[in-house]
Amino acid sequence: MTQTGRWRTHSALLCCAVLFLLPLGTRAAEENWYLAGERDGIYKISTVEELRELGEIVNGTGEKTDSFAGKIIYLEQDLDLKEAPWTPIGRCSLIDTPLYQFPFSGEFDGQGHRISGLFIQSEEDHQGLFGYMEGGAIRNLTVEGTVSTSGDYAAGLIALQKGDQPIQMENCVSHVEVSATYFAGGLLGEGKAVMKNNENRGTVCAFGYAGGLCGSVSDTEMLNCGNFGKVTERAGEGEEKTGTLLRAAYGGLAGSAKGNMVLENCRNEAEIETQGSQTGGLMGSLSSGYQSKGKISVQGCWNTGRVTGGKKVGGLFGSLEDRARAAVRACCNQGEVWGEKQVGGLVG
Repeated sequence: MTQTGRWRTHSALLCCAVLFLLPLGTRAAEENWYLAGERDGIYKISTVEELRELGEIVNGTGEKTDSFAGKIIYLEQDLDLKEAPWTPIGRCSLIDTPLYQFPFSGEFDGQGHRISGLFIQSEEDHQGLFGYMEGGAIRNLTVEGTVSTSGDYAAGLIALQKGDQPIQMENCVSHVEVSATYFAGGLLGEGKAVMKNNENRGTVCAFGYAGGLCGSVSDTEMLNCGNFGKVTERAGEGEEKTGTLLRAAYGGLAGSAKGNMVLENCRNEAEIETQGSQTGGLMGSLSSGYQSKGKISVQGCWNTGRVTGGKKVGGLFGSLEDRARAAVRACCNQGEVWGEKQVGGLVG
């Protein structure tokens, strides 16, 4: 073969290689994380833009709508939202018209990564990294930032859960400062959940129903969970909004809890400070729920934080209703308890 022949052969091979590579590169650039997930069954988020697109898809504000039920999303690296205004993932209107529900129902696995710079300043309900969920799960995720609203239902992770299936929450940590009128929690504003190995380390403030982990829960399990963030009362705004003085239910784990409740090896080590009623180191109010049908089991739980409230103030529980259906074993309080009336070292 001549020199010219060899050059032509090499040129032809080079052209084939370029033609082969270009379509693949073009496809990879055009196919985003969602399309790749639809094809492969594995959804991976690596950028802030992709996380925001997840919200658009769930909220029905993008080209596609998907609740991600039965699907798993993996966070591939730490993300910094840089305190840019955040729109919660999942939204609903359950009272005001028009009624609508766009829940996130999938599993979000942070794989041990951190989302920092979360920033919400709002007048709306359902504010958090996730605004509304039905079923689904959040695992292995740490969140840092601020969530503040003059509305109800706020949390570092999930503002509101609805539906028969509880949220699965495991190995999650909140460093989020949370403030709302009612139903504020470091991890969950209101709902039902199975919670394992979770922590809150941010302050939580609300006019009523405020808890380090959850504002208000029902039919929930908490296993090996802890609160290390101060819980306080947000005075004044609730009265203006509702015309009442419902300053009630503040606790290290949850403000209010009812129904079938299981607490094992959980703790509060932060201060709980209010002037309202039903204030407890673990829970402000704990009851067996409608017609006293639920069962309550609390085992190996403790409080070391100072607890201050108005009436019904306890080192563990501000009020414990239906005590005949409650089994409390191997629990203790080592924190100071201060209140105006109905004050107890364990139960108010």
